[in-house]
Amino acid sequence: MIISIVVLLLSAALFPLGMLPPLSAPQLPEQAPIDLFYLFYLPTFLRGPQALFWSILLFVLGITTALPWIMPRAKKLEPIKVDLANCDGCTLCERDCPYLAIKMIPRTDGARPKFQADIDPKLCVSCGVCIGSCPDNALTFGDIPLNPLWKTTLNEVAENKNVKVVFTCERHAMHGASKHFNDPNIYIVPLTCIAMANPNLAAQALEAGASDVQFIGCPPEDCANREGNLWLNDRVAGERLPKLKPNFIPLVHTAWVAPTDFGNAIKSQIKSEPNTYTFAPNQTHIRFIIALLGVMAVVTAFQIWLSDMPTQFFSADSATLAIQMTHHSGYAIHDVADQAALEPDLNHPTRLTLEVDGELVFDETYTATNNNINQGVRIFEQIQLPVGKHHITIKMYDRPDASIEQVLLDKTIPLTARQSLTINFRDMHLSDPKAGESIYYETAAGVNAGCRICHSLEKNETIIGPSFYGIADRAANRVPGLTAEEYLRQSIVEPNAFIVPGYPSGQMIQNFGQILTEEQINDLIAFLMTMQEE
Repeated sequence: MIISIVVLLLSAALFPLGMLPPLSAPQLPEQAPIDLFYLFYLPTFLRGPQALFWSILLFVLGITTALPWIMPRAKKLEPIKVDLANCDGCTLCERDCPYLAIKMIPRTDGARPKFQADIDPKLCVSCGVCIGSCPDNALTFGDIPLNPLWKTTLNEVAENKNVKVVFTCERHAMHGASKHFNDPNIYIVPLTCIAMANPNLAAQALEAGASDVQFIGCPPEDCANREGNLWLNDRVAGERLPKLKPNFIPLVHTAWVAPTDFGNAIKSQIKSEPNTYTFAPNQTHIRFIIALLGVMAVVTAFQIWLSDMPTQFFSADSATLAIQMTHHSGYAIHDVADQAALEPDLNHPTRLTLEVDGELVFDETYTATNNNINQGVRIFEQIQLPVGKHHITIKMYDRPDASIEQVLLDKTIPLTARQSLTINFRDMHLSDPKAGESIYYETAAGVNAGCRICHSLEKNETIIGPSFYGIADRAANRVPGLTAEEYLRQSIVEPNAFIVPGYPSGQMIQNFGQILTEEQINDLIAFLMTMQEE
């Protein structure tokens, strides 16, 4: 983790993140650096480098994932078996098994005691921890007896007095212990796990004439078989069954180190504890750190290169034309002349066609769903065109009579290199009394109309201003020359243009023309025109 942080900090300092050019809505980018790793959703015209990159990456990830299945494996040991003739049902093996592969069950041979160990072969990994916990040698690797291994060790000690006996796990045997197998003064006993050794073996080796007995295992929280190093340490310290005999405890040494520290550990005569191990880097670690730094630097450099790869987006001989609109079928369109009679029909689909230089480019029909029928259909179409002048014709069909067409645009448009031209169409608003009623009832003055704060809808009820009851009838006669709608509009946007007799001037909010949109004013007027004398 420290190496990763150092590499990332150096990379950030040497290659700081830059800013892309500012976005220009009417201009398409020619080139832009992209990150092929994260932008896996790139559009079709960029799939060349993206496809190559992801093909390589997925191949490497696939091979890496498959390594546990395609690498040659060492021959797996048989699951632990129980010799019922020697099993006394002591339960020590069940307690020490790191994988819960052992259960005590009633005896199946009718002998005493009542229980026997039962091995679940699906859970057993053949670590041997239970073998070291068994005081009666009732557990073996399949049909392989272990007594010959222990007898060979003791015979070696008896023949070569003052030899040092070292019990170690297979990790240390394959790495750090290889240089010491030919040392005549050292006899190394490799085990699947350091906890496979019964502590009494140490006592027997010392009694047979060994000059020293040492257990070398993995450092704390790094045992290949979970608590194997802790269980063996407690056994040798006389704190866990089966215990080393008290008179041998001072004579047996332990070392809990990484496999690369085996050489230093074998020279030590200090009994260490698994929870007191301190890491001290040696030459192997330093070589590994340097190699890891190099690999990470190369990988990071490759990733930086990928994240800053210039990619061609749009060439100088192309431009983009976009059509954008939200439309309610039957509504008139702003700034479009000669429109057919207005026949709103929200359920009717909208058909749009585009012709470029007399050629039909697209013909699409859009239908509003039940969930957004009041919001109309949302249309966004984008077409790439060559640079130059093009005659653009956009037609819309949204009436029950499919032959009625409305020409929304019919003109020649020049397009320059990498230009992005968006043509927007907007429905003309239809005044809605219901929407106006909502505006009337809004009460946050200063951000909306807040009409109800000052004006009642009840006859002869005065709050601050006059009641709106019958306003549709009175408005037509307030100011000569103004219709009821014109008077109401004037009263909203120019409240001091006409003051109702009996009310002071300047009392009404003066900036409704800025607070409300044109559509909101129209809706509010439509609502007020429903307020007639009964």
